[in-house]
Amino acid sequence: MKTRYKKIIDPIYDAEVHVITDCSHNAMNSKINKLYKNVEEDKEQCFHKAECFRLIHDNNYKNYVVWFLHFKAKKAETLYTIAHEVSHLVDRIFEDRGVKDTEARAYYYEYWVRQLWQFCSKK
Repeated sequence: MKTRYKKIIDPIYDAEVHVITDCSHNAMNSKINKLYKNVEEDKEQCFHKAECFRLIHDNNYKNYVVWFLHFKAKKAETLYTIAHEVSHLVDRIFEDRGVKDTEARAYYYEYWVRQLWQFCSKK
């Protein structure tokens, strides 16, 4: 399994999201440690095959990580996993930006599902 990585910067809410897939949880942590030194992870202990969490930097800047253990391209289960993690991602970004508009959330959710589906479904 070869680790796949993409940084996506959303121009609307200026959110930087690191998408990491096709690797173990330990490999994902190694990738984050190579990208950033002295960053705090705002997450719970992971026992799943996917995860979404914040990275909090010394200057209180926040960016986000979405990790998936593996993907089988164009399978319904893949889309369900993406949808689930995107829900967490949008919640965190909107919480950090103080956005409460439900219609904006729906459009933003769609944006991220499309972004992750396009990246993750490519092999």
